[in-house]
Amino acid sequence: MPDRQESRDVDSSLGRFEAALKAKPQEIAIPSLRRILAVRDGSDQDDVVLGLAEAAARRCGGAVATLDQPQGTRDPNGATAAILTAREREAADLVVVPAPFGDDYGRLREESLGVTVDMLLAECPAPVLIARAPVADADRTLAHPWVLIDLHPPLQILAAAWGAAFARGGGALELVAAPDPALLDAIRLLLGDEDEGRKFSDDLVERAGRRLSGGIVAAAQHLGEGEDFAVRFGIRVGDRPSRTVATLAAEAAGFSVAAYVRRTDAPSLSIARRCVLASTAPVLAVGSDA
Repeated sequence: MPDRQESRDVDSSLGRFEAALKAKPQEIAIPSLRRILAVRDGSDQDDVVLGLAEAAARRCGGAVATLDQPQGTRDPNGATAAILTAREREAADLVVVPAPFGDDYGRLREESLGVTVDMLLAECPAPVLIARAPVADADRTLAHPWVLIDLHPPLQILAAAWGAAFARGGGALELVAAPDPALLDAIRLLLGDEDEGRKFSDDLVERAGRRLSGGIVAAAQHLGEGEDFAVRFGIRVGDRPSRTVATLAAEAAGFSVAAYVRRTDAPSLSIARRCVLASTAPVLAVGSDA
């Protein structure tokens, strides 16, 4: 346990660190959604996929195109290529695909959504809306996005912008900062295991989270005033970030949004995959080349 002087030094350093992280002004621009590609594979998810695509078109003013894939295809590379070709041909701004919850592939379940969806996340230039289970009311679901925001500002802005695209016109945008439990463990290890240290570390994480997220929250609130949607922000501590936002979205009958970098070794891509794997609600995966 650090002695009193060391504790003062740590507290002073953390105070300077927090001051350096004061929120910077951000700006969110809602992306256009003119064309939506619904991918039907002949499974019992076809109605869910089409329902979500049509609801997205109603909320965002777009039009729906469909792609019917052969049933039981054994060539995931060919299936992915067909989807990417159709997306380019239709100039689709959004692709809706099925990945039924509970049908993830065997031992790969913790890492993979199946080759086709994994390849789409890595290669598709447009966001991918992934249908996981039946949706009772697709319009209500898409009006209530839960956005996982992290410490990478460009990804925060991208995720919030796509969430706003669906929330506009009477919906609600939920912004969730969920620090990874490993971060808390590292802080507690530094500060000691006593109850006082535990409370201090929780308070510190919450303060840092609010500072880091303040700019994006303020920008979303400003945008919501003009585009008629509510904005709420919360910090959840305890479970994995991906599992936290997936659970919140499912409980609220909404959908979750996770932005990631299209690079196989990017931590954000792993988080987005885990968000989909943990979710029974739809997940909008938004890739970025940055």
